[in-house]
Amino acid sequence: ARLLKYLGRIHTPEKSVQGFLHLRDAGFDNINIDLILGVPGEKPEELETDLDWIEKLRPEHVSAYLLQHEPARLLKYLGRIHTPEKSVQGFLHLRDAGFDNINIDLILGVPGEKPEELETDLDWIEKLRPEHVSAYLLQHEPGTWFAGVKPCDEDKVATFFARVVDRLSIIGFQHYEISNYARPGFRCRHNMAYWAYKPYLGLGAASVSCIVEGKRWENVKDPYKYMTRIERGLDPVETVDSLDTKEIAFEKKFLSLRTDHGIDVKDMPEHLPLGLFEIKGNRAVLTKKGMLVSDEIFSLL
Repeated sequence: ARLLKYLGRIHTPEKSVQGFLHLRDAGFDNINIDLILGVPGEKPEELETDLDWIEKLRPEHVSAYLLQHEPARLLKYLGRIHTPEKSVQGFLHLRDAGFDNINIDLILGVPGEKPEELETDLDWIEKLRPEHVSAYLLQHEPGTWFAGVKPCDEDKVATFFARVVDRLSIIGFQHYEISNYARPGFRCRHNMAYWAYKPYLGLGAASVSCIVEGKRWENVKDPYKYMTRIERGLDPVETVDSLDTKEIAFEKKFLSLRTDHGIDVKDMPEHLPLGLFEIKGNRAVLTKKGMLVSDEIFSLL
């Protein structure tokens, strides 16, 4: 409970367990539990308590978020409260506890990031040998602190992206989606289902669901409002989008084009510059160069 309060969470460990058991009672047989590692002041016995509960509850999947192993200077810039050393310790604790499917997140394109700092991250990934890596380009979204910050130079970001693709490929990762890399047999099943436009259910504040093709809804974003609605027996859905046939077709194409499955050659926009995609059988798949301008290509589908 102390660590939950530190992280700004409004639930308790007991509420988490109750929620898990409610899902089991409702018939769910594929449940994920999240762990946040590297919280300042976290004690070994507190991690052991979490792992004991995971052993008792027996979820089908665990996402252990090793808050990114960026250099300390970049972590501070991003507003992170942990250190690179804490990230590594958390990873090793998970390995010692028997977890054999761990993901590491990377944030690329932080203003001021240096090539040698990226190499340090990649060196650690090679040493730790996670099963999955998600490498995201920093987004300067409106309404966030980064909205007023000058983005990293585009050429530098492109160089960083290409370096990550090449280095992870050399050490055995498959680049199966623009931002995701996995060792053979460890592709993220949830994400693969999403990119294949299969039905999915989101539970919790700000979660999105699409159970019926053409209808997508999102819950209220504020956790307090979400919990209040649930406790009062009210519908937590805030927005509903209805997609027509043309919109559905577009989403299926652009989501598939994000992956190494690509799309049917006949669906690719005409007159694209050379080098943005390659042909594999009857499929068109984006190259590294194409992934860097993927938003522009998607807009032409």
